[in-house]
Amino acid sequence: ASGYRKLELVRHYMALPIVVTLLASIIGNILGYTSLKKYMANLYYNSYSLVKSETLWHKEAFIHTTVIPVILMFVINFLVLSKKLNLPPIRFLRHDLTKKGKKKAFPLSDKIPFMKRFRLRVILQNLPNYLTLLIGLFLGGNIIIFSLMFVPMLDDFRDMILDTRLSNYQYILKETQAEVADKRGERFLLASLKTDASGYVEDEVTLYGIEENSDYINIEPNQGQVFISAAYSQKYKLKPGDTITLKDPFVTRSYSYKVQGIYDYYSGIAVFMDKDTFQDSLKDKTDYAEGLFSNTRLKLKEEEVAKQITVDDLTMLSDQLEDSMGNFMYLLRFFGIVMFLLLMYLLSKQIIEKNSNAISMAKILGFKNKEIGSIYIAATSIVVVLSLIIICPFTHMVLKVLFTEYIYTKMTGYIPFIIGNDAYLLTILMGIACYALIALVQMGKIKRISKVDVLKNLE
Repeated sequence: ASGYRKLELVRHYMALPIVVTLLASIIGNILGYTSLKKYMANLYYNSYSLVKSETLWHKEAFIHTTVIPVILMFVINFLVLSKKLNLPPIRFLRHDLTKKGKKKAFPLSDKIPFMKRFRLRVILQNLPNYLTLLIGLFLGGNIIIFSLMFVPMLDDFRDMILDTRLSNYQYILKETQAEVADKRGERFLLASLKTDASGYVEDEVTLYGIEENSDYINIEPNQGQVFISAAYSQKYKLKPGDTITLKDPFVTRSYSYKVQGIYDYYSGIAVFMDKDTFQDSLKDKTDYAEGLFSNTRLKLKEEEVAKQITVDDLTMLSDQLEDSMGNFMYLLRFFGIVMFLLLMYLLSKQIIEKNSNAISMAKILGFKNKEIGSIYIAATSIVVVLSLIIICPFTHMVLKVLFTEYIYTKMTGYIPFIIGNDAYLLTILMGIACYALIALVQMGKIKRISKVDVLKNLE
């Protein structure tokens, strides 16, 4: 209406979001190569003996964190503005920026109390915004729940290892069939092979050949059949009746075994069989070892023992993961909370601004700020709480798939997938606390809407 061309308007309204995105990307890069880099490096230095690191500029990281966001912001804003600016000027003066005609309001029963009906109407009118909020809370919820579940999961894993350990001590002898000074231990045979499963990285599998009527491993394997550890079963989705194929990493030879059952053992990927099956199936493998199970420390000579495995050795993986990743979970949780706050603020702000004329009219009709807040703020509150509850089972499904279909295929060893109910409860409480803070801000915005606003915007 003032004579500006479409291209000039597009350029004008695109400038600010692109500049803000570019500045945010630059600030993010500066933080990433300075203070945040030190924080992340310290996570590794606390767990591993590493040499002093040198920070190098990473081209791929720059493309993902700076170039792509700016391009996306440019393309999205250009497409949206170009589409909207095709509308005639009179539509802008009337604040009617949709090409579609006004939809009929969904009929609500008069039996519903007025305030409840009003809140329900607000929810229905802003359904696209609330669906966006639901998706955003789902993504943020995945981050927060993962950060909350990780350390307790490792604690539970440690308990599972201790509860299902084969013995307090395992001694690997230097020579097979050698006489030892202390006769109290129970002998077993030991070998190491590799998994040969499509889609998974190679795992080291420990094979145990056990005595008949063992005091330490309570199984009765049939001749030629084996029991596998629960860790092996869960990671590779194996069940009794399946056949597993293992390979020798040093020679081109594979070994197949039929699974008779699952043994409750989580410390590693292991296979248990009787000594006869062990010796028959591995008769061409000469590098197997012999060991001793014992629940008490044995008095063995140093020249007799190649390796001693204690309870501390069994829990080393969970302890190391907690040391190296535990502090990172706090950072992950922080980003999840920031995501919650940003989404809630932007979408609730948009809803208040979209309904500013209705709020102004309500003030003219005598509604107080508190009553108006009980309509608009309460409507969003209901959606937020319901969304936080709804995302929990879906988050469980997503994280389970992430573990079983991705993490398990890329890592060696095993960690269980466990999410405690307290992780879901804390996520819901965090979400409610975040929205309570946003609600206070939006309540202030409602108070600042003047009664004359609706009169200024009348067509």
